[in-house]
Amino acid sequence: MSKTWVWSDLHFSHKNILKYCNRPFENVEIMNETIINNWKNTVGDDDIIWNLGDVANCELKADKDKMYELIHSLPGHKNLILGNHDKQDINYWHDIGFEFVSAYPIIYKDFFIMSHAPVFLNSSLPYGNIHGHVHCNSMADKCYYNVSVEGIGYMPIDLEIVMAKMVRGNV
Repeated sequence: MSKTWVWSDLHFSHKNILKYCNRPFENVEIMNETIINNWKNTVGDDDIIWNLGDVANCELKADKDKMYELIHSLPGHKNLILGNHDKQDINYWHDIGFEFVSAYPIIYKDFFIMSHAPVFLNSSLPYGNIHGHVHCNSMADKCYYNVSVEGIGYMPIDLEIVMAKMVRGNV
């Protein structure tokens, strides 16, 4: 049976993210290799993976052939909610291998807003927000769940587990 996974802020080949977010990698090559291996060792060919933005740095994205090769080497049905560093148009992301791409947050299963950056919610709104963008920082509210790789061990996380935790208020 297939599973659905989610994560955000991979920042492939982004050297400066190592220091900005205090990532525990000696260099960007080791970071890339770790994230790629974690994807390959977690996500199956029939699984769905949601990437909630900031896939790679500008230099890597500028080489469309390399991006195509990278994305096509990874298993699963790939979905993308564009992040603030994902400046290319939607066609670029489709061309390199993402099946679904949105420039805007989406509502998933009528309750969960999946977005790159946290969206404004308050206690009178009936939604939960699964997001990235804030890296090591988390929103101090049970209606938010941060899936930036720094907070989830650089591994995709099972979306069913995230949703169950949010429904129970165990964020």
